[in-house]
Amino acid sequence: MNDQVAGYRGLVESLAEHVAGTRRAKQVRAEYDDLVQEGLIQVWQSLGQGITPAREILRLRMLSYIRLLSRQTGNTIPGPDQVQHISYDQLLPMDDFRASGDS
Repeated sequence: MNDQVAGYRGLVESLAEHVAGTRRAKQVRAEYDDLVQEGLIQVWQSLGQGITPAREILRLRMLSYIRLLSRQTGNTIPGPDQVQHISYDQLLPMDDFRASGDS
């Protein structure tokens, strides 16, 4: 699966470069390398589920990471029913594919 994930690196890096250049990403100090990592995690999760990773899904994963940073650093004003701090696993869950018997 590593070779399959590596095949998406160029797309992920291109998306991360664009997303890292946005005003919001700069406000929360989202780093390019972290955005690439989030994109590659999404590729790995998609491929593990037998789904072809889509550009928009990869971009949305990166934007979700920016939202996470925004919440964790207090750069957002939560609504009355929202918790200000949220864990990474809550916002960007890491599916454990080992439980399904797949490696």
